[in-house]
Amino acid sequence: MPDTEECLKEVFVGKGFLTFITMAMTTFILFLVGGSGFQHLGVIVPATLMASIFSIFLGTLVGLLSPNQMSTNLVGTPLYVILALMPMLGGMGVDVIENINVVLPTFHYFEMLELAFTENRGIGDLLPQVAVLASSAVAAFALVLLVYRKKGVG
Repeated sequence: MPDTEECLKEVFVGKGFLTFITMAMTTFILFLVGGSGFQHLGVIVPATLMASIFSIFLGTLVGLLSPNQMSTNLVGTPLYVILALMPMLGGMGVDVIENINVVLPTFHYFEMLELAFTENRGIGDLLPQVAVLASSAVAAFALVLLVYRKKGVG
């Protein structure tokens, strides 16, 4: 019987890598269709890489926290709505929303893309956003490890 670390590796390689490849291909296609050329590639690639890794770990965490496959929507939907909706509501000037957005990786991802496209900023100009995305991915990974070991999956 494989140990916990071996099972965790299999989950990440079997599910996470396939998801990552799909996200990368979709991003590349959208990038080509968008027609902005390759001038913002230095921001888009690392931002999308970090956001994708965070998303994969979050999805894994939702799967681990869900009692069964049918209930994953019940566990995941509130998280996904917050991550998707709050950045869009950020421009409304509501302090509560702004305070929540400060910690959301999706807000910082969209902010990175916006600053790259509208103000022609490079990755070096976006280090606070990079820090939030990277730390979010690390935190999500740590939570996955914690929950995975606690639940005794494998």
